[in-house]
Amino acid sequence: MVLGIALVAATSSCAAGAEPAGPGPSLPPRSSAALEVHDRWTSCAEEPSVTYDDEAVPEETTLPLLDAAFQPVAAVVCDRGLDPSAVTETRSDDVTALTAALRAPDQPPPVPDGDTVYGCTAAIIHVPWLAVLDARGRWVHPGLPRDFCGGVTGDVVKAIRALA
Repeated sequence: MVLGIALVAATSSCAAGAEPAGPGPSLPPRSSAALEVHDRWTSCAEEPSVTYDDEAVPEETTLPLLDAAFQPVAAVVCDRGLDPSAVTETRSDDVTALTAALRAPDQPPPVPDGDTVYGCTAAIIHVPWLAVLDARGRWVHPGLPRDFCGGVTGDVVKAIRALA
């Protein structure tokens, strides 16, 4: 039982009951620039911006969020297996859930209510590199909505993993 609870806490970037209520950590600001729209997707292997690093604060949590101006019809997930040289590229045309998750706002810090305690863990959740494509074949590497601890929201992680 204790092991199960520890695993659940370790796989979430936010956990109830870890520290006293209060504001979440100081997060780097999200870019206010428009998403950079690229002309044509080639491949994970050829795109120089594709990275496979697990960072404490992934770059994707500071990029601009996907807005209504870009209409995805497909997504490409670039990832690596246990062998870092084994790059995989997965494309999906079923992007309804992903698009909804990507358009969600960042989660605000919880409002302390005096009863619930919140805390952030140092766990790093691996999130594959993502591009979304529109009907013209153009693509963007969108920002990923973050929880109040600064990690990628569970809805986004679930939606990306469902594509791969």
